[in-house]
Amino acid sequence: MKPYNIVMYSHDTYGLGHIRRTMAIASQLRNPSTNILILTGSPIAGRFSFPEQVDFVRIPGMIKKTNEEYLPLSIKINAGHALDIRKKIIIATVKAFQPHLFSRTQDFIEDFATSLARFDELMLLDIYPAREEPIEGVTSGWLLSKINLESKKLLSKDALKDEMLINNAEVIVMLGAGDIGELVDPVTEILLKKAV
Repeated sequence: MKPYNIVMYSHDTYGLGHIRRTMAIASQLRNPSTNILILTGSPIAGRFSFPEQVDFVRIPGMIKKTNEEYLPLSIKINAGHALDIRKKIIIATVKAFQPHLFSRTQDFIEDFATSLARFDELMLLDIYPAREEPIEGVTSGWLLSKINLESKKLLSKDALKDEMLINNAEVIVMLGAGDIGELVDPVTEILLKKAV
């Protein structure tokens, strides 16, 4: 059986907490058949000792100036250009690393269900369909039905944004592949506005 690949994104504009929490989650998810790749703009990511089967890709860092303004940490380019570079690196990394798809969901359904049941609350999106045709019956709904968790729901991407407006969780973890990165900025913006 091929290794199960997980890509994680660690937000980099609030200091060490994000990369440390991401590494802690990665350490709990790893096993002999799992590889985890962390995408982060943290300038000190390379100083950490990463456990076996966990590694990172450094994207250009951003720094928060105000609640609405983020600027490149080191390189002297405008913020839009920096975000575009980050997006392209993230997309290229995900395409090259090939995190789980329909067949891997099918192969690892019980492991997924066990791991995801560890969260206090779960919001599951549709499976990202890159490089594979959907397999009949292999859906996020099927996975959701196997997760032994009281607070769980299946959401669209738009519904996830709405949920973030009313959710009061202290720690929110976004895991996924493919176009999940498109939700990072909108969800971050919603959480920042709520924090004011």
